[in-house]
Amino acid sequence: MSSVPPSDTIIGSAAASCSSSRWHAAIIVVCVGRPLANFQTIASPNAAGLPESSFDVVLANPPYYAQLTIARMFMERGKALLKPGGRFYLVTKMLELVAEPMQEVFGETDVFERRGYFIFAATR
Repeated sequence: MSSVPPSDTIIGSAAASCSSSRWHAAIIVVCVGRPLANFQTIASPNAAGLPESSFDVVLANPPYYAQLTIARMFMERGKALLKPGGRFYLVTKMLELVAEPMQEVFGETDVFERRGYFIFAATR
């Protein structure tokens, strides 16, 4: 992406895997060009309990099994969490599979390719 939207709060989500009773997850957020005054990372399996319309940016990298059920939950919940004008970014390798539900949830979306991945960007 060519620019980073202004924001005070960013929620990032990434796929997690469970092996026995251990959870492994990685969230990486990079902000280029300016410091963040108030950065907050929240880990949640379904974003329940987070205040709606309160985030500037939502980052999602959902798993793609369960016939897109989990990916669609990320999209719908991400949109509900965004402030008006907030940005939603979703990373995938499955361009055709994800394009339709992204358009259903957000309407107009932009898509960028980076290193074999597709990044969908949408505004609430």
